[in-house]
Amino acid sequence: TNELYRRTGCMVNCIYPRFVLPFLRKEGVELKGKKFLTQGGYNFFRLTGEVLETACTQSGAGFINLDSGQYDDFVMDFCGVRAEQFGPLATYEDVRPLSGAAAGFMHIPAGIPVVPSFADGALNQIGSYADRAGVMTVSVGTSAALRMTSDNPSLPPDRRIWCYRGVQNNYIKGGAISGACNCINWLKDTMLGGRFSFDELEEETGSPLPEFLPFLFG
Repeated sequence: TNELYRRTGCMVNCIYPRFVLPFLRKEGVELKGKKFLTQGGYNFFRLTGEVLETACTQSGAGFINLDSGQYDDFVMDFCGVRAEQFGPLATYEDVRPLSGAAAGFMHIPAGIPVVPSFADGALNQIGSYADRAGVMTVSVGTSAALRMTSDNPSLPPDRRIWCYRGVQNNYIKGGAISGACNCINWLKDTMLGGRFSFDELEEETGSPLPEFLPFLFG
C-alpha cells in the first residue's frame, strides 16, 4: 500500500480502477487483449474517432507515476495489464477535429477542435484562477474537496492527502470528504439552532456569506 501511494499519490481505496481490474481478473475475467478507457477518454473517442488520454485524468485514477508522468510499471504489474492497453497520453495542446458523425449528431460544424479529457478538480483550479502554486480552492456539493496547485509533488508519511498530475505539468494536492451535505446540516442544526429551512439559507442576504472549511479531521 505504501508503494502504491508513493508512486501515484493516490490513497488505497477500492473506488480506484487499479483495484477493480485485479478483482475482475480474480473473478475470471480475461483482461488480456482488452482496451481500458476512462469515461473522458471514451467520450473523446466518440467525438473524434481517436483514443487519447491525459496524465491528469489517468493520474486521478491511480495509474500514473507522479515523477515520470507516464503509466507506472509497478501499478501495471499489480493490475495484471500492460500500459499499451490504455490510451496514449496527450496534453491540452493535442486537439483533434470533431468528426462528421459526431458533428451531425450534435448539429454543429465538423472540424471543431476537441481537447482531450482532464480531471474536474484540475480544471476547477483553472476556472477559479487557482492554477498557480500556493493557491487553494474549496468545492462543496454532495462531496467537498480542498485543492492546492503546486509545482512539485508532496506526499506526507501518514498518507493523509492525495496528489495527482495537473493540467499544465503541475500537481494538485488536497483532501476530500464524501459528506459535505452533513456540513450544511451541522451548520443549520448546531450554529443556527435549526431556525432556518434550506430554502431560507439559500436566499440572497445582501451580505457576504460565511465560508465553511471542513477541517473536521485535523
